[in-house]
Amino acid sequence: MVSRHIALGVLVATSLVAAQQASAVVVNINNATLDSPLQVNVGNSSDNDVTSFGYNGGFGHGGGYNYGVQRGSPTNQYAYLSDAPVGSYLTQTLGDTIVGGATYTLSGDIGSATFGAGSIEVYDTTLNVQILDTGSQSGAFATYGDTFVAPVGSNGNGLEIRLYSTSFTGGEAIYANQANFDNLSLNYAVPEPASLSVLGLAVTGLMARRRRA
Repeated sequence: MVSRHIALGVLVATSLVAAQQASAVVVNINNATLDSPLQVNVGNSSDNDVTSFGYNGGFGHGGGYNYGVQRGSPTNQYAYLSDAPVGSYLTQTLGDTIVGGATYTLSGDIGSATFGAGSIEVYDTTLNVQILDTGSQSGAFATYGDTFVAPVGSNGNGLEIRLYSTSFTGGEAIYANQANFDNLSLNYAVPEPASLSVLGLAVTGLMARRRRA
């Protein structure tokens, strides 16, 4: 009897691992690397070159704001947002919708200049709630991320990614100076149906044997 319970326990554990092993589906972010097309270093309130993102915010330090792309090398560009009020952001509405029950993974590079800081966030646009957030980051470029399990009831809701200018202690704390962003990534995974079926059978069998015991 003990050996049968052990065997069923192993089956349940194996099924749990299999259920978690699902291939990732990439959510399309237009111009996620900011490298296409390569452009000159310009960007201000009247002439910006981040055509894949819009700006949401007001006028900041010096009565304006700046955003666009800059070149970190001859073939690498990154987005920036500077001199804007804290809480301003670059935004892109994504073509994909939320898959209820899926596990979402957000990743992206964030850096800053002077007193700047930034965060990468994803919103459920149907409910207007934040679902993913890297947290406010500053300093040299580094990769940050977050994960989120979408409720089944959110299936089909809209998605939006935001590149935020966030507050940071310093001489110009009321304005976030320059925040930089690059290599944006969002994907999701759902458990394989076959694995979930095996898991259900294993749990049912274990419960039946416990009742007979």
